[in-house]
Amino acid sequence: MNLSLLRKKRIILIYNEGVEGTQSYLKGVLEDIKNYQGFFKSIEGGAWDENEIKTFHKPSIGQVKTYIESVADSEFLLVVFCGHGCSYEGETILEFGAGQDLPLSELHTWVKHTRNLIICDCCRVAAELEPITESLKARIRMFSVGGTITERLKAKLEYQKAIRATYDKISTIGYAASLGETAGEFSKGGYYSYSLLNEAREVAESTVPGVISFLECHFKAVPVVVKLSKDKQHPEYDAMRLRSQLPFVIRI
Repeated sequence: MNLSLLRKKRIILIYNEGVEGTQSYLKGVLEDIKNYQGFFKSIEGGAWDENEIKTFHKPSIGQVKTYIESVADSEFLLVVFCGHGCSYEGETILEFGAGQDLPLSELHTWVKHTRNLIICDCCRVAAELEPITESLKARIRMFSVGGTITERLKAKLEYQKAIRATYDKISTIGYAASLGETAGEFSKGGYYSYSLLNEAREVAESTVPGVISFLECHFKAVPVVVKLSKDKQHPEYDAMRLRSQLPFVIRI
């Protein structure tokens, strides 16, 4: 069996929790990244290998772009951003690091040549219009393994099979909040990332063997986020209307 095919996929985790000790510091972001890393390496998360996951902490835009270009031959790119963001004239802006503000649409152009899933757990509030109090800054995302080898191999093969069953230019984006909204967090992480991964684990434990798509988990997470945020945060998504959607959870 040629296992080299299993390496033609990459996860890119990008996070920016802000500066510790300031009102805009987002401690929950650190929990999110640990949770994503643990989930994706697990059997249920697709049994991704360490060398398939690249993590960036407050990177420059150039660092991320250069890395994506280096793995351009991937059959699937999964990008997760957790941290500070806003919106400007309908465009979601991600703050990778100090002075490193990137429009989501530009990030999308770097990955749209292949199957891609982008998860954004950040605010989408209009920064130039929305008044943000000091107390609110502390709670919103605004600017300022397990299993045997055999089980893991089977999970990898099934995950790869599910990816290849999709349209080769499929693109999906999950947003933690609607345009114009802030994205909240608590001690367990961001409302959206925590809910998304929690629902994914519950689905993995309760369903028969098979593959569960990202959108299925997203839809299950939405009402949880709405409840946690007291109806102030409403996750959204952009996706193609296709029968086969990108996988997120695998149940062996």
